[in-house]
Amino acid sequence: VYGMSLVTIITYSILAIKLYKLAKDSIKWTHIVFVWTAIGMIYNLLVVIIPNDKGPLLATLLTNITFWGLFVLIWVLFTKHLKKVLNS
Repeated sequence: VYGMSLVTIITYSILAIKLYKLAKDSIKWTHIVFVWTAIGMIYNLLVVIIPNDKGPLLATLLTNITFWGLFVLIWVLFTKHLKKVLNS
């Protein structure tokens, strides 16, 4: 868990610097950060939430599907906007 937290801090810091400078490879780093976040979400779902969930499993899965939908929507819209900003 501490290793994942350290990697998260490093990747988000690199992305923040890239976005601040509007570097050409900031889209690549955006994808790296979103993939890393997705890995963390999968870890939380499979290792933490489902085995310890006292409520119905269906409600947990539906809630996570909703979060995944919002996550992918934010990912697509953020990347699309970033491409537009970098091209102008």
